[in-house]
Amino acid sequence: MKNTLKLIGIIALVTVIGFSMIACGGGDPKSLAKQSAELALEAFSMMGEAPGSAKYEAYMKKSEALAKKIEKLSEADKKIFEEEFSKQLGF
Repeated sequence: MKNTLKLIGIIALVTVIGFSMIACGGGDPKSLAKQSAELALEAFSMMGEAPGSAKYEAYMKKSEALAKKIEKLSEADKKIFEEEFSKQLGF
């Protein structure tokens, strides 16, 4: 149960980063959406990883780097990103 809550938290973090960071500009929105979706799915492999572990820290660095790219999207690209991200995750 504890691991499930961690997993849900990580997925929520990636989703929030994906949708909330589309407020700025720069990069290919479809590629960034695919990377965001892959990162969200990678969260499943994080079950049981303790914060501070090498795998956890690497995952968080990837999340932060991706969020910075998403922040740079233009207004038009934000919409493309949002639609593609939803498609990638099946929403």
